[in-house]
Amino acid sequence: MKVMKNPNKEVTAPVIALLSNTAWSMYNFRRGLLQTLVREGYKVVVIAPEDKYRCNIEELGCIFEPIAINRYQASPFDDWRYFRQLQRIFRANEVQFVISYTIKPNIYGSIISYLMGITVIAVVTGLGQLFTNPSWKTQLIKPFYRFALGKAHQIWFLNKEDLTIFNDMGLAPAHKSVYLPSEGVDTTFLTTNYVNGKSPDHFTFLFAGRLMEEKGVRDYVVAAGMLRKKFPNVTFEMLGFIESDYPTAIRREEIMEWQEQGLIRFRGATDDIKAHLQQSDCLVLPTYYREGAPKILLEAASMEKTIITTDNVGCRDIVQHGVNGYLCKIKNPEDLAFWMEQLLTLPYEERRMMGQRSRAIAVQLFDEKIIVNRYTHALAACLGREPAPVAIPETPEYVLLKGKQLTYVNPR
Repeated sequence: MKVMKNPNKEVTAPVIALLSNTAWSMYNFRRGLLQTLVREGYKVVVIAPEDKYRCNIEELGCIFEPIAINRYQASPFDDWRYFRQLQRIFRANEVQFVISYTIKPNIYGSIISYLMGITVIAVVTGLGQLFTNPSWKTQLIKPFYRFALGKAHQIWFLNKEDLTIFNDMGLAPAHKSVYLPSEGVDTTFLTTNYVNGKSPDHFTFLFAGRLMEEKGVRDYVVAAGMLRKKFPNVTFEMLGFIESDYPTAIRREEIMEWQEQGLIRFRGATDDIKAHLQQSDCLVLPTYYREGAPKILLEAASMEKTIITTDNVGCRDIVQHGVNGYLCKIKNPEDLAFWMEQLLTLPYEERRMMGQRSRAIAVQLFDEKIIVNRYTHALAACLGREPAPVAIPETPEYVLLKGKQLTYVNPR
């Protein structure tokens, strides 16, 4: 690995650059990683479009470099501007190692790193809209991905299915492809808080996620309408932010109509997901987006919640059907309503046992200390440093039944 150095300036700490398409995701998904890297003595540079989370990132001890990126459009001019900005930032900060997330940072971050002799790990956080709704853009991006990822030191995937797809399509070399089980979750902060109601008359379902069509927002609302006829006292809450520039974003006016009709209670966006999960009994995510490993499912599992989600890539890595929740069919609000009713009518102790298994899965498989440990060892191996020990969680209070992997079966 070639290290870019200025002969007139002594480099006192290895410089790590992390690239993403939002500062929000860097702070909310990778805060534990950033804190650990700073604590281990790395100079951490976060490169992303500027938003209100810049201050949060800087408070962690990181350097924030704002950059312009056109997230959803294929614009040669905008992409070239992004490319040149990355080059300038890498040079100015004497970057020695790059970790990139999402499509454009992965592509351009890998190419620039290769040209500058910098080691890069590209993290594929999910295949997203390009693969959920394939179009000419999907075909356009494939050769760019193939070329760029071929230059990366390693490519990390948040689920094994995406890894297999990229290998089979020739988009990522198999010998460089690595499975990383999610972005991780802070199970120490998101602790057990079991408040699930003993009666269907006091029960709250919560949808939490980006408010866009592929997350199954409308399926959730339709299912809520079906269940209200049988269970008028059940509460259906909706939590999330609206990305107005996203092609399939749900309009605020439509959400307000649902609320006026009494179908859902809209809670808006939040930085405190813990408070909302504490007051809910079941997390619902009927997504058909090409997920990596949905963070909200990990957060709900860590807080001992039962979960209903789709039998979809990424989701079935976290939810085992009949073990810690249910997997419903994709784009099928009737099936979603069926499993929501199944949970409502389940005896209280069985429902609580499901929540306990969720917590066990989160702690044993997805605790962020496990994930951060993977990062620090990979960095140490490339930069010739000794990684600081990371305390891996002990066996949780609830032990998951070994080998109990249930497949989706619709009993009707």
